[in-house]
Amino acid sequence: MPRMKLRFYGKAWLALAAMVASLSPVSAGISLKDTERFPVELYPGINDKTQDEVMLAGMAVLYPGRVTRTPLVVTATDSARKPVSAMLHNQIAYIRCYGSDASLYTPAAGAKGVIVDLRYFGTSPETVSACVALCRKISGTSPVVKGLGDYPVPAAEPLKVDDTAAPARVVVLVNKGTAGPIEPMLADLQAKGKVILVGTATAGATARYRQLDATSGWWTISGELCTGESKRSLVGSGVLPKVQVAVSAENDLLAWHWIERGVSPLVILRLSQSNGNNGSAEKKNNAAASEGDAGQSSSDSVTGTDLVLQRGYDILAALQVMESMTASAK
Repeated sequence: MPRMKLRFYGKAWLALAAMVASLSPVSAGISLKDTERFPVELYPGINDKTQDEVMLAGMAVLYPGRVTRTPLVVTATDSARKPVSAMLHNQIAYIRCYGSDASLYTPAAGAKGVIVDLRYFGTSPETVSACVALCRKISGTSPVVKGLGDYPVPAAEPLKVDDTAAPARVVVLVNKGTAGPIEPMLADLQAKGKVILVGTATAGATARYRQLDATSGWWTISGELCTGESKRSLVGSGVLPKVQVAVSAENDLLAWHWIERGVSPLVILRLSQSNGNNGSAEKKNNAAASEGDAGQSSSDSVTGTDLVLQRGYDILAALQVMESMTASAK
């Protein structure tokens, strides 16, 4: 008798499984050659497409910056070039870095605040360790980043004694030219309150790419560097500065080039203050660039402004005033 029950129950379970299977939707697949779904008169050129091409195009929409025909590959800037350094007003120092070599980072002595210009500062995956050392020199703190896939990540290192001498107030100027592993490091330092980022969003070039094959022209990421323990991805989006400046890419580039032409940061700051942060500042800067000689370095030719530099300076100056008032009230 027990054996008969087992046979019955076994047949019942098989019948139930068959019924569930019949209710489950089973896709027969979608083919581009299905003329009922994709008639050529409604989808011109569809006969020239392959299933793989359509799939990759869809992946590129779903995963922008991760599946692409134009990978965001960064060329590292000249790490051996000596930074431009100057002392501005109110013991605020300015330094423009061209590479990730931390040994070259030497802002003016005695500064209470520092403006670090990292606009158009490109870093490659191979400079990860150098970027960590530079960030530690700038802020006195090692940034925390997380590598995924085959992205290189440096081993954790303790703070050196001389790294802790970084000023209490540090402003870092950034823009779309700020690219590579330096991006998640700056995002981590900003989240910790170690630096104040000023400018526009960075490039979002925080991944390594590999070519899918030799003929299709498609690339996919093989690894990326994320921000801290949260593993927040910056691919394609970049870092958003805490203090955003409404400046066009053209104006930002023109303003950045004044120092490249030999004009002192102090002169640029003075002219920025005299022109004021109004809507006409960008027009003045564009006019100055179009009328002036590209090789001219005389300060008299500078009639434009650097809105990002001016905003960074204003922030540090305001913080100094607030600290002074707080100290006087005690």
